[in-house]
Formats: sequence, C-alpha cells, structure tokens
Amino acid sequence: MRKIYTYILPALLLIGACASEKREFKNEGGDGVATLNLKFDDAVDTDSRAIISDDSLLTELNSSAKVRIYNSDEKLVRLYEGMDKVPAQISLMADAYMLSVTAGTLTHAGFNKPYYTGSIPFIIEKGDIKSVTLTCKVANTLLSVAFDSSLERFFDLATAKVLATTEDTQYGLTYTTETTDKGYFMFDDDNTTRNITLKFTAKTLTNENFEYSYSIANAKATTEYGVTIKYSEPVKPEEGGAGIDIEINEQVVNKDNSLQIVERPRLSGGEAFDITMPIYFEPNSGSRTVVWLTTASQLKSFTVTSNVFTAMGLSATSYDMHKLSDEDKSALDALGLSFDDYRYNATNGQSSGKLVFTDEFMQWFDTDGEYIFTLAASDNVNNLTEQNLNFVVSSATVAALDVDMGTVYSNRAVLKGEIVDEDRATGPYTFKYKPINGDEWSTVSATLGTDGVTLTASISNLSPLTAYHFRAVDNGIEGMVTKVFTTEDAIQLPNSGFEYWAENVPGANSNALTLTSENGSLYWDCGNHGSNTMSKLVTNPDSDVRPGSTGSKSSKMVSQFVGIGTIGKFAAGNMFVGRYAATDGTDGVLEWGRPFECRPSAFNFWFKYAPGVLEKNSIPSGVNVDNLAVGSTDIGQIYVAIGDWESPVTIKTKNSTNGGGQLFNFDDPHIIAIGKYEMKSAVSSWTNINVPMEYRSSDRKPTYIIVTISASKYGDYFTGGEGSTLYMDDFSLIYE
Repeated sequence: MRKIYTYILPALLLIGACASEKREFKNEGGDGVATLNLKFDDAVDTDSRAIISDDSLLTELNSSAKVRIYNSDEKLVRLYEGMDKVPAQISLMADAYMLSVTAGTLTHAGFNKPYYTGSIPFIIEKGDIKSVTLTCKVANTLLSVAFDSSLERFFDLATAKVLATTEDTQYGLTYTTETTDKGYFMFDDDNTTRNITLKFTAKTLTNENFEYSYSIANAKATTEYGVTIKYSEPVKPEEGGAGIDIEINEQVVNKDNSLQIVERPRLSGGEAFDITMPIYFEPNSGSRTVVWLTTASQLKSFTVTSNVFTAMGLSATSYDMHKLSDEDKSALDALGLSFDDYRYNATNGQSSGKLVFTDEFMQWFDTDGEYIFTLAASDNVNNLTEQNLNFVVSSATVAALDVDMGTVYSNRAVLKGEIVDEDRATGPYTFKYKPINGDEWSTVSATLGTDGVTLTASISNLSPLTAYHFRAVDNGIEGMVTKVFTTEDAIQLPNSGFEYWAENVPGANSNALTLTSENGSLYWDCGNHGSNTMSKLVTNPDSDVRPGSTGSKSSKMVSQFVGIGTIGKFAAGNMFVGRYAATDGTDGVLEWGRPFECRPSAFNFWFKYAPGVLEKNSIPSGVNVDNLAVGSTDIGQIYVAIGDWESPVTIKTKNSTNGGGQLFNFDDPHIIAIGKYEMKSAVSSWTNINVPMEYRSSDRKPTYIIVTISASKYGDYFTGGEGSTLYMDDFSLIYE
C-alpha cells in the first residue's frame, strides 16, 4: 500500500529563528516567508514494516527528519533537525532556494529500515508568502526472499538461507525460511556498480552441502525485488543432483492506494505556561487556566479524564467536552470547566477551541497533592494526542524538575529542582532519591544557583539502566513533585576478548581472516583485506593470552612490508571497530565506528609490545611525528573516541604520504570524548593499562564509538618499524 504521510505545520510565526544548535546562520531577516508542506511517500505495506502503526511511523519520521534549505550560492541557510523544529513560516531573503529533506534510517543494509529523500527548488521574492510542497520518496532498493515449498523435495529447509550482498560494498543481509521482513539496501552515490549477489546455501536431504549464486544486475532504487527460490528437477534424472530456479518479481514501489496522515492535534498553554510542566500553586490559590486546542483536521472528540471529578461530586471521571449532553454541560459549567470558542474551518479542515478552568474551579484545590487531568484530542482521521495536565498544590517551597538527559550517565546524574516560593523558602536544600523499585531513600545536599532559584545536585554510584525517582526538599519539607530518570546502559563491545575469528564473514570486504563476534557478525575488522592481496596477514589470533584470562586467544598485530621486491607498501598491524570497506590500488578505504549511545569514563586493556626500528620515513612535512626519524623506535597506539556522527567515519590512506588522503581528525567537533595511549618502548610481559576518557562536552549524547589499535602509530602514512609486534587482550570499557 502506498502511503502519503503529510505534515501540516501549525500556525505559529517564528521569524529569524534557526532550530539547529550546531549552525549559526547570518542574515536572519527576510523579504518573504516560506511555509513547508512535507509528505513522505511510503513504498511499503504496513505489514511489511513490522506492523508499525501510522502514529509511530509519524513519530519516527518526525524525530529523524533533517530539513535543509540552500540558497543560490549553495550555502546552507537553514537546518532543522526534527519536524517539530520547523516553524510554520520561515523568513528568507529574496533569492532562489533548494529545499532538501532526508528522514528515516540511513544504512547500507537493514531489515525494515526505509530511508526517504526529496528536494525541490523554489524562489522567494519580496513580499512573498510561498507554500512549498515536497514529497519525499523511499530511496532504497528493497529485497524480499521466499523459499518455495518445492525445495522440501531435495533440501533440509532448516539449513536453507540466502546471503544477499551488494557487490560494491559487500554489506549483506541473511534470509532464512523464518524471515518475513523486507531488506532495505542503499548504494553510495558514487558507486556505479549496483549489483546484489544472492548466495543460496542448504544441506541436501542426504546431508551434502549445496550452494548456488545469482546476481541481480543493476538494481534500481525505489524498486522492490521479490525473489522466490524454487527447486527444479535435473535435466537428466539418472544423473541425480538438484537444480535451482530464481524467480524475480520486479516492481517500482508506486501503487494506487494512498493514506493521508495529517499532524496530530496540538494542545498548548499558549504563552501562559508550558503544558508539559506542572502548574504549582498553594492551597485555595489557583487561578484561571486555559488550554488551547488546534487540529489540522476536523475535531472528533476531546475528552478530559480525572478522579477529581468524582471528588467534586460528579458522576463520572471522564467527559467528552466536544459532545457534552446538556445535563453534563450544566454540571461542568457550575464547577467552572468549559470548552469555549470552538471553530471549524471547512476550507482548510482546521479546528480550534479552548478548555477553560475558571478561578472558581482552580480554588477548589485546598489540600497538598498532585492532581492529574488527562486530555485526549482525536480528529476525523483518527490521529490522537494525549497530554497530562498536572496541578501541583503544595505548601512546600521547592519542587523537582526534569533532569537534563545529557547529564545522566550509567552511574551518575545531576538532579534539578527549583524554589517555587522564594518568600517562604529557608533552606537548607536537599534532594532525596532512590530506585523506583528500591526501599530506602538517599539524601544529597543541593546547590543553589546564582539565579537564586535553581537547585542542583550531583549523585553517583548509581546502577546502569535503572529508573530512579527524586524529590526536592526545603528544611525537611518535601516538594510534592516526583521526577523520574533512567540511567544509561554500560555496554561492552562484542568480542572484546578477541576470541572469535573467521574467514568469509558476512559483510566483510573479502574472504580474508578477520575478527567476528560470537554470533558470526562483523563488528571489529582489520587490515588483512588489503594485505591478503599479497598473501600476507598483518593481524592474527594468538594463543599467548594475558595472565588470568578466561579466553584462549589474543590479537597479534605485526607491521611489515607487503609486496614483492620493491613493489608494495609498509602495512601496520592493526584492528579497529568498523569495517574495511575497499582497497583502492594499494591503499585502504575504511569505515570507522559502530552505533553506540553510552558514555564510559575510561577504557582498559592488556598488551605486550616489541617495537621495530624505522628503516624509511614516508611522513610528509608539516606532520607532527614525535621526532620519529629513520633509525628510531616505532610507536604503538590505541585510541577510543565517542561522538555524535551521523554515520561511520571514512578513512582513506591514499596519497596520505603527500599530505592528502582522509585521515582521522582529532579536532573533529563531533567528538564528545576521547582517550589515547601510546606504546613508546618495549613491554615484554603482559601489562594492564587504564586510560581515562577526556570529555569535551558533558551534555551531548553519542551515536558512534571508534576504537583503533595499531602496532605502528603512523601506519596511515605507511611508516613504521618492520616487525613491530603488538599483542592485545581483554579490552573493556569502564563506567564510573
């Protein structure tokens, strides 16, 4: 089913504002304004998207979308990260522009991971109010695989699988008879080869291995390939054997049925208050409160639910304010609650109205406590928005606030609160906190901010991936508001003991020996894919392990000249988290990093090192080489970086000796934290090292982790000591 997901942005005016915190755009004044109407043309049936509901898909696209506007000089002038950051009217100078939008999951290969792209030019002239409509389409090549029942005549279907890999990058997905999801493949823009290789493997009923390969040549974007694997009888039955037929149903992802989803109803406190935050007041002192409702489609229902209603003498706990009976309307009016000024515009389909809590209603609350009203607005296309409106009635002078999630780590966090009544607040101020499932509260002193209102406290020794709640306290009197946060996980990297190695790893660049994980997937990689072209391996498993190890292998990295005679290059023994993507001549193209969202405080490892002596220095002038001259001792290196990159970091060693190439930038602004250690002398026995991570930002969340280990620090420049040997065992991340 083809679906059009449409965003109709609410009528808010935001002139000269940029939603991105990463860019600063000048010339924010405008000669005209643009309003954006963005649509996502989904090529996939709901069932094939793992039963993602329309509402959750809308949320997914909303959070991942990146909206960029370029001027006629191809300069980025607006960047909005998330649909909710796009203002209703964007002020722009008179010029020609290009609107470009991406949304979804960008990955080379993944199940149920669509990626949307779209762009359209537009022009702003003086006085313009320009409406720009852009439909983003699925950019992937889709692949589904079915195993026909005819295969049962010759194969054990429990062993049957299809490995689908792209020829240009060797990213792959494995389909079994249990796989019902569709695979989404993305090809790099500069790749001219768009072949997908299908390798069918299975055990025959006589327990023999069977393999058959087939290539989908020149696979097209926005196209779905439905592959069916069938059994065919041998041409000459007396010769035995089995035949395989590949049947492909190719169709452009563009079907007739459509579903339009408009933005969900919006509930707001206007300029008076933030509806997502509690409203504080003392007993019997509440005042008139108004909630504004706007919808991009005709309003269907607007319910208000609370146990307060029965406490006030009403017969029910929930009322549809849009369809009240005369009796219920009179009863609510008498208490001071009404739905006023409702309007429906048939031309644009929009509705609006306001929910009014009068002074009389608000002054009913005479007892300390938190009173919750659940508001639920539904439109005629069944979009639903729910929002809790919290009234906190308290004689206390302090209240807890939501923590900044950037300050919440796996085992530490910063609590926040505020003084809500400065006249009565006395101090000392504290916080009390405990795990939600815990029994005992802990107390920590709070620090009063320079504004005289904000309270903070740092707490530690927390448990990873655990929910905690906390309250602010003034001189022993607790605030009524309880806030909750959940600590980060404390993840260790797969195969960080370097126990698992294999050839022909799915997704690897070649059949060379490399590291794998326990489940056989590629997480770490090494330079063997390049050196193996000359029948040499620079990284191997070794049985020499660190004292007390529970494993049987370590990683042995040996730097060496790879070539014949004088033809070849020096190659550093190495391994890294990521993927060896390609060999360009005698140079490597690497993709460093894997998705990662934790924030370790340090990393730990065991090593031994025997450095070689430099016989040749290929480092270009201007590069700091630690006085590494010919005849000096080599240097080994390990470093770990976490950052908010959008994709793996591409490393290209080509022309690095001439100052070119594309090497890792230690000043990259995406880096959140980094830790480095260098081996500058021989270490003959296993040694344990702990390296702290130095944080450059305390409030940003990482998206990727990079770990790079090399027997020769300057291997990127094809420089190092012949035979430099680095053993590495039991790498781990430390969370404190």
